[in-house]
Amino acid sequence: MDGLAKTNNSAEGSHRGFSSLLGVTHPTIFKFVQGLLQQQALIGATIVQSIAGATPNPSRPNYRDAATRLKKIVCSYGTMDNLTYLEGVAHNLRLNSCDEE
Repeated sequence: MDGLAKTNNSAEGSHRGFSSLLGVTHPTIFKFVQGLLQQQALIGATIVQSIAGATPNPSRPNYRDAATRLKKIVCSYGTMDNLTYLEGVAHNLRLNSCDEE
């Protein structure tokens, strides 16, 4: 309802970005500290851009549209019966199989 993320995708994306920044699966402590310093510099640059008024990268239109539809259904929870509410939510969810990533 507050426009916050409903998944941990941003955390997973951050972890993946940091892992690719390191370039190895099991870094040495020195490489890890160097990666932390690089990550800190990148985050600092993002903060400065945000303060300067730069807009963040927009989410994909299909995710944005699904979030809007789902929020509309959740906001109208009290005006419909439970089965209709659950059907509306179910139509706006996409579940991945265990094989997909």
